[in-house]
Order: sequence, then C-alpha cells, then structure tokens
Amino acid sequence: LISLFLVFGGIHCAPWNSTFPTHTEQVLWHVSAVTLTAFPLVWFSLYGVMKFIEGYTSRTTIKLIYNTIGIIVVIFLPLVITLIVIAFTELRVLPTSAYQTVDWARFIPHI
Repeated sequence: LISLFLVFGGIHCAPWNSTFPTHTEQVLWHVSAVTLTAFPLVWFSLYGVMKFIEGYTSRTTIKLIYNTIGIIVVIFLPLVITLIVIAFTELRVLPTSAYQTVDWARFIPHI
C-alpha cells in the first residue's frame, strides 16, 4: 500500500519543470505533489510508532497519535482534488499542436 501511494505521489512530481499558465498553479501543484509523496511515509511512521508504544504509554498519547493520523487523512483528500482541478484547468491553455489532426497511418502502418 505504501508503494502505491509513493508511486501516485511520484507520478505527480514528474512534471516538476513543466510550464503552468500561472505561478499560483505551479506552486499549488508542487506543494500538492510533494505532500502527497510524503504523506504515506508520515502516516505509516506514525501508525508504526503508535503500535510500538501502545502497550507502554497512556491513553492520551495514543488518542493524540490517532487524531494526528486522522488529520493527515483529512488533508490527503483536498490535495488529490487540487491536483485533479489543476490538471483540468491546464487544458484551457493548450499549444496549437494539440489541435492538429493526427495522421494515424504514419504511426500504425497496417491501417
């Protein structure tokens, strides 16, 4: 599961040097991508610490760790939504080559 989250975040870090229509969109993309990549490491680390100290500490500390994990999960969803919204808003500024007709016969010779 952690690998899936790391791959998901890593894929969104791939267009790091891409051009964005506005600086704000670029910053939002960078922050969301890095946070999504770091999210599973922090979450699983906190979960591991919680399981390790569960028998050795008070209920208050365990509740604090569970609440922290919950907050991280609540943050994850808006980050994903931010990336989806930015990806679709990028479609408003396509290069002219995006509107050219593709000659599929050049790419697939058997047609």
